[in-house]
Amino acid sequence: MKENCGIYQIINKLDGRVYIGSSNNLKSRKYRHFLLLNNNNHDNIYLQRSYNKVKSKYEEKNIKNYFIFEIIKRIEKYEDKEKLKEELLKWEQHYLDVFIIKGNIDKKRCYNLCPTVINKLGFRHTKETINKLRESHLGKKHTEETKQKMSISKSKENHPFYNKIFSEEHINKLRESHLGKKHTEETKQKMSKTHNKVKIINETTGEIFNSMREASRKYNINSGSICLCCKNKQKTAGGYIWKYLENMESVVN
Repeated sequence: MKENCGIYQIINKLDGRVYIGSSNNLKSRKYRHFLLLNNNNHDNIYLQRSYNKVKSKYEEKNIKNYFIFEIIKRIEKYEDKEKLKEELLKWEQHYLDVFIIKGNIDKKRCYNLCPTVINKLGFRHTKETINKLRESHLGKKHTEETKQKMSISKSKENHPFYNKIFSEEHINKLRESHLGKKHTEETKQKMSKTHNKVKIINETTGEIFNSMREASRKYNINSGSICLCCKNKQKTAGGYIWKYLENMESVVN
């Protein structure tokens, strides 16, 4: 069985530019790259712009002909995680050096943003950075004038529906929408089948499950949360990213 970790490149067949990366789960990393690119949410702005440009020029179904995921080198999967991480970073830097000119990335040939491979695992912020982050989350103290303005804007008199009288018909519709309609037995069976028989993938770990219930039992996560994640109604469930497998396969196949 071939090792599923190593160094890869995403190559734009139209101009030859590449993105170099490494992973201890190449299959999962491939899925994630193309999922983010298709959703216009990739963290590499240069790669995303090129992808969008090609996607708008050619039919979406043919995008796979122009952006190719290729494995450059497979790495033996050591049981020692630190050793594996060190080996991956070493070889990623080796292949990235090909696209470095006087300490800078050659943007005509490479999408990577930095000439040096950055290992974020185990990275610790300085005390100063931690304090800044804490302040940004806690928020700044507002002046009395600002507080009064906020209070006025939130008052019920400023609400668009304040003193608005709804018709009885409208009230009944609102009540029905909150209470929800009762499903027929046939609909319930279809929903149950969809919920428990559709294959899903844990993008974070690369694991594939035959049903949401199976994934729910293993990770002790509410299956409803996994379902919302698969439907892109929330980003994660239990700290993991979940997707319908058939959707993932349609992206890369």
